[in-house]
Amino acid sequence: MEEVVVRAIRNSPAPVVTGIGHETDFTLADFAADLRCATPTAAAEAITPDPDALDELLLRHAERLQSTIGYRLQLMAQQVDGAQKGLPHPRDRLAHRARRLLFIAEQINKAWHNCARITGHNIERYRQRLQTASPMSRLPYLRRSHNEYKKQVTGRMTYLLERQVHALDTLESRLRALSPLATLERGFAVVQLEENSAVVRSSDQLTRGAIIHTRFARGSARAHVDTVVPAAPTNPSHRSSRSK
Repeated sequence: MEEVVVRAIRNSPAPVVTGIGHETDFTLADFAADLRCATPTAAAEAITPDPDALDELLLRHAERLQSTIGYRLQLMAQQVDGAQKGLPHPRDRLAHRARRLLFIAEQINKAWHNCARITGHNIERYRQRLQTASPMSRLPYLRRSHNEYKKQVTGRMTYLLERQVHALDTLESRLRALSPLATLERGFAVVQLEENSAVVRSSDQLTRGAIIHTRFARGSARAHVDTVVPAAPTNPSHRSSRSK
């Protein structure tokens, strides 16, 4: 048996039955075929079914098919009945939805009233806090504080002014005591040379014929020097003892 024949039998899409006949050994075609028969007649009989057996086989298959279809129909009918029982009527569903909506509306109404009540409490609390912190409520306290501060500042300023006036009076008294005018009021006079306005503290500064101006506490005078009396000499021992 050629290889090409064996491969063709093996690759054939249709069933292949071999019946070579008069052969004592198996060929490669017998192994590649779907069915091996001893002779061509046996092969023809093998591929030709018995009409009676075929009718009986078809009858058994028809009975099995009918039984299977009946079982499936009964099962589907039971499922439809179960689904029909579990499926509520649209009227019942609408009633359930209506009750659900009524419940939700009641919950919303309660929540709104609760929110309004809490908001009212918060507004009242904030109003009281604002009223407590209002500037109008603090004005009497601020006015009293202002008056007290004003009294304190006024008293302090009065005290400071009195101290300053007293200090000024003291300084004025001291200045008056040290002022040349006060010396003049006691009967003394200030003598100045006319030529250079120098204050004459000693007769050594004067010469005969010099013109001097004498200033008194009230008014002044101009005079000519006729006589100059020398100043008395200073005792050195007395000056030394004073310096010690």
